[in-house]
Amino acid sequence: MVVNDVNVDDYGLAPTSYDEGSVATHTTGSLKLGANVTPDYASNFVSSTNPDAVRKGEAATGDDGTKAFAGPVALGKAGSEFSIEVAVTGVTAQAYLCSWIDFDGNGLFDNPAERACATVNPGDTTAKLAWAVPTKVTTSPTYARLRLSYDSAVNSPLGRVGSGEVEDYSVTFAAPSRTTTDLPTTGNTSDDVATFALFVLIAGVFVWGRRRIIA
Repeated sequence: MVVNDVNVDDYGLAPTSYDEGSVATHTTGSLKLGANVTPDYASNFVSSTNPDAVRKGEAATGDDGTKAFAGPVALGKAGSEFSIEVAVTGVTAQAYLCSWIDFDGNGLFDNPAERACATVNPGDTTAKLAWAVPTKVTTSPTYARLRLSYDSAVNSPLGRVGSGEVEDYSVTFAAPSRTTTDLPTTGNTSDDVATFALFVLIAGVFVWGRRRIIA
């Protein structure tokens, strides 16, 4: 059931480790991530657990706030920017958008570097969030969370707020592409060049000597 303007609670989908201490939940209304919000167990207006949490390693899909995690996510080198575009609907006052990506795969949104936030103005339909790529990135499936609300408390991945929506996504990072700098070398580059030049010189002298003997 898709609900557009009825006040019911919305939960995320990430495994329970991401909600330890205080489940992320929103009372839904016209402010949404994407075009629709699908409430989770509308009868549970105040729940201490997340009724929709997937098991670790399972896919968390079905939300429409961003398409950034639909396939393997390609990251640049450590320190470079990684950004996503988020669709928002029904923004009638200043709102707050935050997201977390569990880059290191520890089952928590506990690292400040995993968070990106932006202010959303009335009438906006998209917003950009950006992170600096960390040095440690998991090769296993992991998760991301989006929160949008008129309440600035969404700068935390946990807790209840009275507006907006929370969406969780499963994330897989693409294997980094190999470049010439990744290939194995035999040592110092200048030494290699010198060794090669000496080899060419010796080979040339050998060929020149053989020609003189034949002549």
